[in-house]
Amino acid sequence: MMHALATIIEGAVLLLLLVLSAFFSSAETAFFSLNALQVQRIKDRHPRHAPWIGEQIRQPARLLSTLLIGNTLVNIAVSSLGYALIDAIPGVGRYSAVVAIPVMTIILLIFGEVAPKRYAILHAERLLPRYSPLIRFWMVVLRPLGLFLAALTKRVEHSFKPERKSLTDEELLTAVELGAETGVLDEEERSMVDGIMRLSEMTASDVMIPRVDIEGLDLEDTPTEHLATARRTHYHYLPVYRETPDAIEGFLDVPRYLLDPEHNLRQATFAALFVPETIDLDDLLITLQRNHLHIACVLDEFGGTAGLISRGDILETITGEILLGSEQEAPEIQTLADNRWLVDGSTSLDEINHELDLELDAEGVDRIGGWVTAQAGRFLRAGEAVEAQGCRVQVRRLRKLRIEQVILERLSRPTPDQYADTDPDATETGRDTDEPFFGEEA
Repeated sequence: MMHALATIIEGAVLLLLLVLSAFFSSAETAFFSLNALQVQRIKDRHPRHAPWIGEQIRQPARLLSTLLIGNTLVNIAVSSLGYALIDAIPGVGRYSAVVAIPVMTIILLIFGEVAPKRYAILHAERLLPRYSPLIRFWMVVLRPLGLFLAALTKRVEHSFKPERKSLTDEELLTAVELGAETGVLDEEERSMVDGIMRLSEMTASDVMIPRVDIEGLDLEDTPTEHLATARRTHYHYLPVYRETPDAIEGFLDVPRYLLDPEHNLRQATFAALFVPETIDLDDLLITLQRNHLHIACVLDEFGGTAGLISRGDILETITGEILLGSEQEAPEIQTLADNRWLVDGSTSLDEINHELDLELDAEGVDRIGGWVTAQAGRFLRAGEAVEAQGCRVQVRRLRKLRIEQVILERLSRPTPDQYADTDPDATETGRDTDEPFFGEEA
């Protein structure tokens, strides 16, 4: 009789322990599966418990410690008591371990882990307000053990503390993707982070103002010409050179120069920073900030001026083009028809190959305008075209000898290089199309 009563009591205790195991498992899942919308609904519907729940979500260390310790202790007790009950069954005897381990494992998995956690995911909003008093109670009861284990854990961590490693680019990109998917980052923020990541992959030559577009002041000009140029320009800084842009001596702070009643060119000019065209944009941005400068002169491999680059040019790769008013700048590559595009002459070959799935390439050439000239072996006129590497590229617009716009057409298969004057709408700026072309007889 007494043996039967003891067995009943042990069975009741086992059920109670299973309930506690389910409680700790479901509480952990309910807390850490909440999203922002569910938290807000709990605040609206349960104002008495909401502050405490919000605090645990913001600082979950103590809560997590309590739930893990409680769940571990209960599961150990369930396994031990279950083994004792099975061992007491007549006929089991020496096979009790073989029977108890799989039986108690299955019982704990189903009733102590899987089922409670699935239920908690579906009913987290309803469970947490009811669980709050019980969790507070267990946080008080298990606090001494939690403090002891925390101190012990810190000692172990200190002894085996690994070297701190920074995030790789792939890990950071993954984090950005997750942030965008979960709504933590909006589209503009995601674009800015992508832009920051691209800085290390781009060089000064990718975003600089090319030499042919440089507007500056020649020290050989008269003060009147200097003042007229400064008043006419829309740039904040102008390069100051002697006779040629290859001899830049500094940069003129245009507003300061114009506000000076004496218009002293020397006093408004500061020393130039020279950088190679291969410098990464992230390194260049740091260099500009460290030297408290806004602009630098980009040099080619021979030491000549390749272009100019400002801090604003770099930041625009992060934030996007800054457009005035509602004006929208046309993209560098515009689709005209299937396999036919209007392309800006300064568009890089890498971008064209990436966007249009092509394989355009020429030695020493980075942009489509230079590629056309390299394939033709001479400067083309507006309307002339070149066929190479599976494409037909026609010069759409010129400024002097610089190709400003082309029409690119993908051919079904590569054909021999040839030229044709076929586009009646082709235009060029800087000379008439009937004038003798450079290298041709009149």
